[in-house]
Amino acid sequence: MGLKTIQKYIRIYGVLLKYSIIQSTTYRANFFWEQLIELGYQTGLVVFFYALFGHITEIAGWSYYEVLFLAGVNIVYGGLLWGMVFVFGLTRLPEDIKNGNVDIALLKPLNPLFNLTLSKPYFTSLSSPLIGLGIMYYAVLKIGRAIPIQNILFGIIIFCCGLIIAYSIAVMSSSLSFRFINSTAFQQVGERVINMYTRNPHSVYRGGLRIILFFILPLVFVSSIPSSTVLRGVEFEYVFLGVGLAAIFLCAAILVWNRMIRYYSSASS
Repeated sequence: MGLKTIQKYIRIYGVLLKYSIIQSTTYRANFFWEQLIELGYQTGLVVFFYALFGHITEIAGWSYYEVLFLAGVNIVYGGLLWGMVFVFGLTRLPEDIKNGNVDIALLKPLNPLFNLTLSKPYFTSLSSPLIGLGIMYYAVLKIGRAIPIQNILFGIIIFCCGLIIAYSIAVMSSSLSFRFINSTAFQQVGERVINMYTRNPHSVYRGGLRIILFFILPLVFVSSIPSSTVLRGVEFEYVFLGVGLAAIFLCAAILVWNRMIRYYSSASS
């Protein structure tokens, strides 16, 4: 994929995002309540950690405000991934395959993977990262030490790699719906696995589970490793590992998707 192609899809996504904003804000009362619901989800996560630290002083060496920063990163990641990929994309994919609605997507002059997973952003979820950023800022203030700019830059790089890894896992899981048409569980499995192992510090995991979450399902690169990089300093082995795993998983996702989509039978078949 060349630079011009990437620029083309960035422009297309910008147009789609603009349309999503217009569509979401057309009914302002509905948009207001959706925002309150999103705020409720994020507040629940913060309250959970607040209650937890009422009984303990740290989790695997992470203080309350470090875990709070991690929660903020997790909220940013969740808002981006769910808003860009799941709500109107992968969540609906099994039903679209079963009903033959994928035909329309395949006829458009766009990459099918982009069209079926990224072309319908959900603006309400995309606004929740602002809450996450606010929590991160508050946590840093409470920690009370300066954060070097290189920590932030490399933290963002690893975070982007984590997003790519999580997206790739979700695509590979959901693409199995092309092969097993009557099953709607594959998308749910990918969603729950991603959600389950991104909220905790990576130092919590030991033994075989640690190997799995670093190499087989490397979800620690979504929020835990970026948080540790920003707050505790850059460990370049994590940077190189994150970039390498993101490239491997994205290539694997494209290969699995292209293979699975061959099983699709159009509604006219």
